[in-house]
Amino acid sequence: MRIDRFRTKILPLWETFTIWNAGKQGKRFFKSLTIDERRRVASFCDVDEKKVKRAVFEEFDDASRSVTCRIPIVHVSFKLTLTLFVNAKE
Repeated sequence: MRIDRFRTKILPLWETFTIWNAGKQGKRFFKSLTIDERRRVASFCDVDEKKVKRAVFEEFDDASRSVTCRIPIVHVSFKLTLTLFVNAKE
């Protein structure tokens, strides 16, 4: 139900978005998105240095035995700095 509400109320307002949490819950959320919605994910964001050091989330397709997409993992401070910078320009 939450993903359906997100799809109808929030997602139409954004061209791209960042998923908070590069761990199990963030990956589960990502995998629940459609292919078109996954293309709109700009990055994963986290505070855990271990996850951030991985730098990239790679989705692996077992059938084709290949990586289907790569999404950067960034630290929350980077996202906050970027947001403040963009808002300051407006």
